[in-house]
Amino acid sequence: MVDLRVKVLGLLFFCLLSLSALSTPVASADRGAIPLEPTSIYEAGQKAVVAWNGSREVLILSVDLKTVKEKTWALEVLPLPSMPAVEKGSEKAFQVLSDYFVAQKLPTGLKAEREKKLEILFHRQIGLHDVTVAKVGSAGEFASWLKDFTSSHGLPEPAPEGLEKAARLIESYLARGYSYYAVDLVEVSGELGSVEPLVYSFNTDHAYFPLEISTLARGETSITIFLLTAGRPEISGETLKKTRLSPLFENPIPRSLLGEADPRIASLFKGSAETWLTILSYKGDISRLRGDLVLNATVGTPVIPSEKWVPYTPSSKQVKLEALEAEGETRLKVSVVVPHGGFRVFWGEPVRDGSLVRVEAKMERWTGPAIQVITTLTHTYNLGKLPPEGCTIVFKVNGQPVASLGYQSESVKPAVEEAAMFPLMLLAAVAAAAFALAGLKQRRVGV
Repeated sequence: MVDLRVKVLGLLFFCLLSLSALSTPVASADRGAIPLEPTSIYEAGQKAVVAWNGSREVLILSVDLKTVKEKTWALEVLPLPSMPAVEKGSEKAFQVLSDYFVAQKLPTGLKAEREKKLEILFHRQIGLHDVTVAKVGSAGEFASWLKDFTSSHGLPEPAPEGLEKAARLIESYLARGYSYYAVDLVEVSGELGSVEPLVYSFNTDHAYFPLEISTLARGETSITIFLLTAGRPEISGETLKKTRLSPLFENPIPRSLLGEADPRIASLFKGSAETWLTILSYKGDISRLRGDLVLNATVGTPVIPSEKWVPYTPSSKQVKLEALEAEGETRLKVSVVVPHGGFRVFWGEPVRDGSLVRVEAKMERWTGPAIQVITTLTHTYNLGKLPPEGCTIVFKVNGQPVASLGYQSESVKPAVEEAAMFPLMLLAAVAAAAFALAGLKQRRVGV
């Protein structure tokens, strides 16, 4: 009876994890999921098992996706620290770990330079997934490959906005040393549901789960991470604050349950005296996620890297503004030239106040290693219909104005230029008349 009650409670908890995703209101999202059509991909939740023994990690990942259309295709991108083996997974691992969680008495709380060439290393059809692993040196090269990849499958190119967002974020991962990317081509239906899990196994000197790649999405999400380690992890309050993850549970887990969850996990901890299960969760706006879950080789000590993103404000010489007219609307193209690849920009949205248009962006520089190539970061804003008589556009970075542009509609310029020429024409006519009159007087004197 006790076992039956545990299984029922476990099933209830597992269902709640899934239903929390179904009941969460979400907005347009294109996370690591890049749509191949101009439509919205919704990511309502993630479940992950992160099993790490100090040198190798087994990551089982399941993502809940939905589209507003009946069906569409999407590319999911996952940055990894080393070359992974990719295999088919199942929901059983989540079920077993959920059962174990519910069977325990919950504690009162816890203290709280690379080559640019892209190389394809792996490609295989795994169940419903079409998986490719690539070694990447340039975000631009990777974006070009994604276009070719979808074309070779007879599918439309990735939506430009989603591809541009993904390229910017991938550039930041490259700057931090993540060169391997798993790309999964999946078909997303109009019904919200979990995509069949995949298992990624890879060598790493730190436990790792990427969170920042999820900020490509917008709206509400729910993330649950089952962290398995060879010893009790003491995740610092600073790490929890940075990632915004909340601890739900921690306890040693019987070895027999590891084999029941997944044999690959059991073999990972074969030589370990004790394996701990820690459950971490996040629920809220996906844009608030910062950083990734990273624990180093000394279990219990979180990695606090000296490298970090710091504010950076470019000079006016680095910024170029161009106003373009198309279909009755004005677009502003902003180009920022930076000395290397370790920069990122959060472009923001334009704000109009009468004849003044303000565009405010935030820019950051990575203090660690970066690709030493002069890079131009560009973005185009749609300013809509501006007053034809003209306006001033001011571009700010980190609250400081760095460039401005006086704009006047092309349709008004000819009339303005003609009006400006009239005084010159009048002056020329007066001068010509005076010259003719002087010549007439001179002829009369000569007579």
